[in-house]
Amino acid sequence: MKLVHFFKTKVLANLNWLGAMLTIKTTTGTLIVLLFMAGLYSCNLEGSCEQQAEAFVKELIMPDSAPINTEIDIQVKYLLYNSCGKFNKFYSSVNSDTTSIRVHVDYIGCDCPNVLPDSIAIYKFTGRAKRQYFFRAVGVDGIVFQDTLTCY
Repeated sequence: MKLVHFFKTKVLANLNWLGAMLTIKTTTGTLIVLLFMAGLYSCNLEGSCEQQAEAFVKELIMPDSAPINTEIDIQVKYLLYNSCGKFNKFYSSVNSDTTSIRVHVDYIGCDCPNVLPDSIAIYKFTGRAKRQYFFRAVGVDGIVFQDTLTCY
């Protein structure tokens, strides 16, 4: 009953419900919740076929080291909730030597097959000093992915 009450009061009242719902655990696991959410997310709850959401990161793929002042590509693999999702942009914040990366996605379309495709976007980075740089991104269930780049 609490889940139904939550759904009626929070989810339908606010389209920013996706992240909150993903924290719900079931006895069959998080994958069932993701599949359920993909089905709900593709529905047209308020007559709009356009939404924006933050995508969960699955993996950061990057070199271990690079020369200073050299642009490198960091492949950010992320999870879409249906086939209408398209990469919009990265939001990043830098705190000293640590960069936190967030992926924002546009969902455009009302008839979106309920598949959970992986996608990759390229984050560009240039190390300006000889040191280690740390990169973080948040995945499903709050798992934090971290990788390190050493600039020489």
